Amino acid sequence: MTRQRFFAGQTVPGETDWQVRDETSIELFVDTGVAAFSTIPIYVCSIGGANNHWTALGGNAVYKPTRQGFQVKLRLADGSALTPACANSHKWHINWIGIEELVSP
Repeated sequence: MTRQRFFAGQTVPGETDWQVRDETSIELFVDTGVAAFSTIPIYVCSIGGANNHWTALGGNAVYKPTRQGFQVKLRLADGSALTPACANSHKWHINWIGIEELVSP
């Protein structure tokens, strides 16, 4: 029988540590270390914000998951330039849930 442990969090709206990936996209390492997962969990994420986050693509895609976190990459649907300052001005952030399977003895 397996049990599951859930832990959820979000990056700070307006202060998320977005990094430039290229002229049309940004990326982020979402730190989930506070959850202290013992195995790589299943991550589910979404993008939140004050406005215009519906124009972003990639806010629900998890890249390179580890016990300590995962990456998210964003770009705008119309292909226009996207910067960390733009994302933070709209208070874009990532909401996440980690689901870890625990094996019962």
